[in-house]
Amino acid sequence: MLPEVKSVTNSAGVAAKERRRDSRYSVSAMAEAVELQSDTRISGRISDIALGGCYLEVMSPFAVGSSVKLRITKDDKLFEAKAKVLYSTGGMGMGLIFTEVEPSQRPLLQRWIAELSGELAPEPKTPKEEQENRSEESSNAEQRYVLNELIITLIRKHVLTDAEGKTLLKKLML
Repeated sequence: MLPEVKSVTNSAGVAAKERRRDSRYSVSAMAEAVELQSDTRISGRISDIALGGCYLEVMSPFAVGSSVKLRITKDDKLFEAKAKVLYSTGGMGMGLIFTEVEPSQRPLLQRWIAELSGELAPEPKTPKEEQENRSEESSNAEQRYVLNELIITLIRKHVLTDAEGKTLLKKLML
């Protein structure tokens, strides 16, 4: 079967042909990539994924052709694979193709794809996981409150300017 061919527009506004065997799906997952030759480690966010690869958003992507060990964390589950950099967009990220996926890892990737495509409902959370999520949300809310109060105090004591404080408060609210 031939790969799916899609027309895309690159950063210069020029139409280019893009070949993909698998449909890709939007996702938000944390990832770490280690370049195998130099042992350089970077962390970023996976913004789309397919059975054959993914896109890793990072400020300093590896060079095209680099081999990496990739670790993706989503819903407290860890997926590991070896991959190769197919393309790199400086300051934005890199497209990776999976080159080696252990048989024990494939079911997790397939489950994520099925969930993202709507073919399969997400796994229900256990009562313990739900309690941990509520506890984490409560902790995050408390931390935001404390940071908010700290920023306001620093503004009042003229350690931060109003503009600096407002910028920090806006970032805290995102």
